[in-house]
Amino acid sequence: MTKKEAKEITGGLSNPSKMPGKGYSLPPAECNNGNKFKDDRNSVCASCYACKGRYLFKNVQGALYRRLEAIKDVRWVEAMVTLLEDDYPYFRWHDSGDIQNMDHFSKIVEIAEKLPNHKFQIPTKEYGIVLCYIGSHEVPDNLVVRFSSPVPDKQLPVTLNHPNLALATVYSSVDKCGEDYVCPATTDRHTCDNCRFCWDNKGGVAYIQH
Repeated sequence: MTKKEAKEITGGLSNPSKMPGKGYSLPPAECNNGNKFKDDRNSVCASCYACKGRYLFKNVQGALYRRLEAIKDVRWVEAMVTLLEDDYPYFRWHDSGDIQNMDHFSKIVEIAEKLPNHKFQIPTKEYGIVLCYIGSHEVPDNLVVRFSSPVPDKQLPVTLNHPNLALATVYSSVDKCGEDYVCPATTDRHTCDNCRFCWDNKGGVAYIQH
């Protein structure tokens, strides 16, 4: 498969400006739990950055939905591997949107397995899908699944008994972060720069509201 064919099959990669590599964005309107949380005005989903600004442009929305539809293609895993295998050793899933279902997550796991020299991170609020999957399947070490809290200043009250699960919380100020690692892209700069904590470490990450 050529990279041109792979791009056509997948709908292409997204280019999140803060990240050291590419991403794969999906429409936030199709989030399962996210659409439930956004009805709570105090949730992080109620003010989702992917529901405003340039994300609302017609061409951007078209790209998001093309990627969403592409996941159903039986060639999608092979195409994603083709796009990533020579570049982008650090990859973030879903700079907008989230895991759709068990089949979608299993394909993400398969891609990580096929690219053992790459590192993947996937922030998610689809806790049930992930927990159901890991109950009977392995997750490779190069895929960090980070459970994101829907409520600012409130870490998810869960115990993560799995080596590839981690937590992410949005805080209103640095002094509320406790022992979590504070994301420098939300404090003193606007990019990851040389930080790779989200990919390399399973500790909790704190993102500061801005």
